[in-house]
Amino acid sequence: QGGVELAWPRSARGYDHAVGLRQRHEDLRGQTTHAIQLSGRSSRVRGPLETTFGLMYQSERQQLGDAIDTRNQALTLNYQWTHRELGRTLYPGRGHVLTLAAGGALQSLLSDTTFLRLYARATRFFSAGEKGRVVLRGEAGGVLADSRIGIPTDYLFRAGGDNSVRGYAFESLGRTLEGGVASVRYLATGSVEYNYFFNRDWGAALFVDAGDAADSPGKLSPVFGYGVGARYRSPVGPVNLDLAYGEDTDEFRLHFSLGVTF
Repeated sequence: QGGVELAWPRSARGYDHAVGLRQRHEDLRGQTTHAIQLSGRSSRVRGPLETTFGLMYQSERQQLGDAIDTRNQALTLNYQWTHRELGRTLYPGRGHVLTLAAGGALQSLLSDTTFLRLYARATRFFSAGEKGRVVLRGEAGGVLADSRIGIPTDYLFRAGGDNSVRGYAFESLGRTLEGGVASVRYLATGSVEYNYFFNRDWGAALFVDAGDAADSPGKLSPVFGYGVGARYRSPVGPVNLDLAYGEDTDEFRLHFSLGVTF
């Protein structure tokens, strides 16, 4: 994938404006996507609040084995609101991040179908003694539409992976079809994690993750992942190494991530 973006200097009212063009080729869990995106956005940060308005046109071709071979296009208006209370540390011991997002398209305006996408994600940090902390994370999303036909994959969901449900491959939870895993309209995941630091830099983690992605709320059937991990406070941010067991697959998976994902 590749792209270009043109950004303007921050305005006197604190807004950042940008336009971009991106081409993407993705082959993930048997689902192949070729997409071209043209976008414009305006964002603003005021204290703990960050807001972004955006307009995006996307045209894509999606293939999944012999089950799906289709072209989708959508002109979407998008809004995202984020509230952060974390202090200045790269490894917060308390605080929260809450993100709410909405976006949609109308069939009459350069789109194959009408839909509304809603998404929410929250992460909460609690102090647990002098050397410990508890991290709670949850996310939920839904696409309101007659079906997922005509909706580009960027506006649909899958689950699994480092920052989703550990113990399962990246975005392996969705609608299983012959040849791969398809993106779907609903998502729900959650995690409980305990961290304990032995000294300034090194610590350990215990966690339980759960979640699923499906084409209707009634078909969501959470799978569980359990694991242990190592934590390192590096100069460039947290380094996380986790070993997780996927109860549904009866397999262990190793997960690595750098930084904090909110």
